[in-house]
Amino acid sequence: MDFAYEADRVILQVLDETQADKLLAFCQENAEIFMNYEQDYPDNYFTKEYQALMLKGYMQQFLEEKAVRYFVFLKENPNVIIGCAGLSDIHLLSDKSAKLFYKQDRAYCGQGYMNEAISCLLWHAADEMKLHRIEADILPGNERSVAVVKRLGFEYEGIAKSSHIVNGVWRDHERYALIL
Repeated sequence: MDFAYEADRVILQVLDETQADKLLAFCQENAEIFMNYEQDYPDNYFTKEYQALMLKGYMQQFLEEKAVRYFVFLKENPNVIIGCAGLSDIHLLSDKSAKLFYKQDRAYCGQGYMNEAISCLLWHAADEMKLHRIEADILPGNERSVAVVKRLGFEYEGIAKSSHIVNGVWRDHERYALIL
């Protein structure tokens, strides 16, 4: 996978630790929403230093082809992160599969940006990585997320019992999958 891609209105880009200030701003702006869907944050999460460490880790995973995390920018404003989309648990040798993850700045929801970004990501994953199957696990009640994956052709497969920790509690997630 390349370090950056362009779609009609968005840019997907892998960031390095020198861009931690952009990631910190994105995280701070959306903390109230994201914490409803993610693990507990460590005390130093909202620091530039912590975000730089996270970006360094994301880059290492990218280089090892274990996971890819693209930050989404509008072409008209390429300095502000509006979301991220990526693939984790990438299996290139065995079952050619991965798990999709994404999140978006609340100010940009409902405008099709994430749909466009994920479409671009999935096209390149199929073309370059030759992936066959993509799964998305979504917390029940997250209707916007369900709408995104359904628009992209994902199909509901069932409930993944106690599959992710959210706010310190193991939670069930709805599993959707797409065969590329």
